[in-house]
Amino acid sequence: MPCLGYCTREESGDEGEVERWLQSRCGGLPGWLSPAQVPSMLSCTHCSTPLVFLCQIYSPSENGFHRMIYVLSCWSCGKDVRAYRALAPQLNEWLPPRPQDDTGHIERLTLQLKTSCCRLCLLPATQETQATQETTATRRQPQAQGAPLHLRCQNYLAGYLDQSPVLPRSDIWIEEEVPQKCLITEEPETEKPDTKDPETEPDNHMDVLAKVETGVALEQNASPVSADSDDAALEDDAALEDDAALEDDGEHPVVGPVREMNKVPEINQDAVLDAYINYMESMPSHVIRYGAGCPLWFCSQDVCTAVPACEACGAPRRFEFQVQSSLLDSLNVLTNLELAFGILAVYTCSNDCDSQGLVSEFVHKQRDPTVDVKIQLREIDQ
Repeated sequence: MPCLGYCTREESGDEGEVERWLQSRCGGLPGWLSPAQVPSMLSCTHCSTPLVFLCQIYSPSENGFHRMIYVLSCWSCGKDVRAYRALAPQLNEWLPPRPQDDTGHIERLTLQLKTSCCRLCLLPATQETQATQETTATRRQPQAQGAPLHLRCQNYLAGYLDQSPVLPRSDIWIEEEVPQKCLITEEPETEKPDTKDPETEPDNHMDVLAKVETGVALEQNASPVSADSDDAALEDDAALEDDAALEDDGEHPVVGPVREMNKVPEINQDAVLDAYINYMESMPSHVIRYGAGCPLWFCSQDVCTAVPACEACGAPRRFEFQVQSSLLDSLNVLTNLELAFGILAVYTCSNDCDSQGLVSEFVHKQRDPTVDVKIQLREIDQ
């Protein structure tokens, strides 16, 4: 049965330090299982920017008492999204056999990690980063001797960047999907009063998509104009244009689907997108969908058709979980259009092979078509 993961910023109560480290979560610091499993470099292959940690899912298996899957992304261009899988036995050098046996294990682990990882975001730091760290003055936090820093993290600590490279942490609690909540029934639509103030509340991405789709449908279904009724047709076109025009969201100029359709890409009715929206409305607020057997695609565009085999052992990969776009809200990065996505579908090795280190897995980033609309509108403004 599929399980759903929900974000919560509430403290975990009596949970010990080890349990907090191994908790599924988004944002914060990655819970590496061992310093030896940290890769030498985690930079974007397109723009060379250090990746940011999005989330980790703790899912033990028969091959590993501890098993963690990490998802990272570039927040500068958004073109590089990665997933890594790590395994560790119950008896290991860095984690206690039982959480209650913790005697400073996590503290020793983090101290060791900071010798090769950025001391702020705990992601791998290159030799160049370590060489330049001593030349940057920090104002928010005293400099730690021998602790490397990414240039981005240096700039944040020095006060040159407002947004921390460490995204806000939220623990992810995973529970079984309730079948009754997932039943999508067709009910007659009822008119609801519009209580939203367009001057103070900008449209979200679902509102933009709905309005663009509505405009396209109205234009396609418009009745043909006869030569004998030119005046009436002009009046009807003007009324249709007024009714179908997109509302001003406070950031972009008003662009109507009839008036300036050449400036807004057409998004046709999509049954897959409709099903996804209905599902999210029936199970609101979840950010992870785990163990469903196959992805619930965001839309019919950019669907993954081929999954490569595991590079470590050659076994086929299987779908394990998907990250929903609602995660971006929990991470406070909704305004970063380059980072935006519809879903992230994560596929892992079916053999769950152990190569004594991090195993690179496959992530398919399905784009949100409304992001292209927003990017085009942003370019029009500029």
